[in-house]
Amino acid sequence: MQQQVQVSRVFPDGDCEVFVRRESACSGDCHKCSGCGAQAQQVFVRAENAIGAQPGDKVIVTSQTRQVLPAIFVVYILPLVLMLLGYFAGLALKLSAGVLACAGFALGVAAIVAYDRLIARRRGVTYVVTSFAEN
Repeated sequence: MQQQVQVSRVFPDGDCEVFVRRESACSGDCHKCSGCGAQAQQVFVRAENAIGAQPGDKVIVTSQTRQVLPAIFVVYILPLVLMLLGYFAGLALKLSAGVLACAGFALGVAAIVAYDRLIARRRGVTYVVTSFAEN
């Protein structure tokens, strides 16, 4: 996955900090649709500075898709699957399907928290500055 970002600072070890403007799921065009009013966020990440970029440079940052796909599964798919399993287990066992569905969803949220802590300990997703962006 590639993104155009701007370098905010360079660390003594050669890595750099870049900031990305993260848009909402609707791409941040709220003025066009008067939708939810979600605001864009600035996210700072540390990237391997393979090209020697300096603060203020616009660069292309690459991250490996294989690091992102498990996160997508854990955050979006797993809670839904566990909720549905809880619901259908409740129906099959003649128990409260709603309560078991909520319990399954809560288990999915717990998996998200555990995965987030695991990624934080491992340094998370690796970003590499691969080239300068064209202006």
